[in-house]
Amino acid sequence: MALLCYLADTDACNGALRLMPGSHHAATPLHRVLPEPHAADADALPGGHPALANAAEQVTMTLNAGDAVILDYRLLHGTHANATANRRDAIIMSFAPAWSDLPDDLRAQLICHPALPDPAEEQARAACAYGDLLPRFGGRRQSLSINRVPPIDFYVREAR
Repeated sequence: MALLCYLADTDACNGALRLMPGSHHAATPLHRVLPEPHAADADALPGGHPALANAAEQVTMTLNAGDAVILDYRLLHGTHANATANRRDAIIMSFAPAWSDLPDDLRAQLICHPALPDPAEEQARAACAYGDLLPRFGGRRQSLSINRVPPIDFYVREAR
């Protein structure tokens, strides 16, 4: 999950967030043509690619400075192109399950995130009033092979 706190007004002209409701529960035609998220191919899409086009079922989040949105990362989401000279700043806070409950291999991957202290920053952690809230991992840091591409056809049943 992520909490996006907008520092500027956003709309379809200056790069507003857009998302596909329900796309985290069932495959859509767009899933079949998307490159892997955050990979080099995703950064080099041609202008006419379906991922960059508006879809009838998409929702554009027109927001004002000070508004906030909670986003499930599994939703298909992106932004409109910013066709203005104005920035559209936001603060993004990501949330994960309880750190101590995660498997070691996942903690070994997540502890490498650049927003977390590295081993050389332990002294700064001790001096920080909130240092005890930051995650710790005593094992070897490593990267996991992550497949961010959903199956061609999927459907998530509602929990009973």
